[in-house]
Amino acid sequence: MKAKDSFGNAAASRNHLVQATRKIENVIFQAAPVSILLAEADVNWGRLLQDYLNKQGFSVGLFMDGQEAWRQFNSEQYNFCIINPVLPTMNGLNLAQMVRHKTAHIPIVFMSALQDDTKSIRAHCFEAGGDDFILQSQCLQDLALRIRAIQKRFCFYSLEKRRRVFDLGVWRFDYDNQWLFYKQKYVRLTYKEAVLLYVLCLNRGKVLTHEQALAAVWNSTLRHNLDSLTVYISRLRNLLNDTHSVIINEHGEGFKLVTYRRIDLKRQDDKVSRFGKSPK
Repeated sequence: MKAKDSFGNAAASRNHLVQATRKIENVIFQAAPVSILLAEADVNWGRLLQDYLNKQGFSVGLFMDGQEAWRQFNSEQYNFCIINPVLPTMNGLNLAQMVRHKTAHIPIVFMSALQDDTKSIRAHCFEAGGDDFILQSQCLQDLALRIRAIQKRFCFYSLEKRRRVFDLGVWRFDYDNQWLFYKQKYVRLTYKEAVLLYVLCLNRGKVLTHEQALAAVWNSTLRHNLDSLTVYISRLRNLLNDTHSVIINEHGEGFKLVTYRRIDLKRQDDKVSRFGKSPK
């Protein structure tokens, strides 16, 4: 009987964790901005498209040739590509292949003004790694809707395929099993501790607002849960003490998980000894 009860409790806990994961992924997706690399040789059309998408809430970088677009892709944080297959210096098909070789988790949409032999062009674009093909004659509003739909699909796919084990300084965090472990030392986290640390890890280096944390962990944005949130953050801080990961309090906004390299910690210690306190 006890074995059945134990199995039932474990299954219920696992079900709660699955449901929480879905809520967290919704929170992260809603907060994630779409930064678009737009590779378009036609200056007038490119600027028109850039202005329209910026007004729709996207961040758009416009580049007129393939080589420049590739350089900027490697130096900036883009998570969406719109590419004209016909570009100077490097054609759009080659650009897409290089992007796809580097990552499988960024959507690539081809946009072309060419009407002749559209089926052949479309086939080459999909072979090069494209996820969609749009003619310039199509409505801009349709493009914005497609971008949001494709990005949402890619976001959830990426999160599903993500190995949910995170390096946190000397500790490793296994979200699925609710463990923090280092060598032979294991710490079992509570359900809410695991969910809160998971959403901090997904948002690492960025501010996790109070509202996002409350929605993910408590399924509520009511401010009276802030005291409970602060208690759980304090517990996680104590567990991560003396590691290279720190949960920073962003006053009035939320919290941020930061993982330092050893050299960063040494510089920080130097500043503390020089000024008597940590720099803000």
